[in-house]
Amino acid sequence: MLEQFASFVTTYLLYLMLSVPFIVWSGRTTYASIEAHGGKPGRGVTYVFAIFPLVLTAYYILSGIGGTREEDFDIGPTTAFRQERVSDWGPYLFLSLPPAWGLLAGYVIANIVSRRNAGKA
Repeated sequence: MLEQFASFVTTYLLYLMLSVPFIVWSGRTTYASIEAHGGKPGRGVTYVFAIFPLVLTAYYILSGIGGTREEDFDIGPTTAFRQERVSDWGPYLFLSLPPAWGLLAGYVIANIVSRRNAGKA
């Protein structure tokens, strides 16, 4: 039980570390776009840093691409179970989710910071 918990925590800390550069990059770019466009981020920034990560996440969740399928094989007096992935793209798409969430988080953080700075000015 403790080993599973440690594995879970380690995995998600590694995914968090993977998303940090994307948070910084998208946050700085979004903030610069907000400053350049007078209070609203540009359309391209919104597409790349907000809409694309949401579409990628929705596709992963709704397609079930990360799931597995179980099949029963009747081999004489016993039954064997075999698990296989729904798609071979599941692991690759799962690895692209932390950067996508980092892009979205940086976009949201930059919007919050720019609104807070606009209120002070």
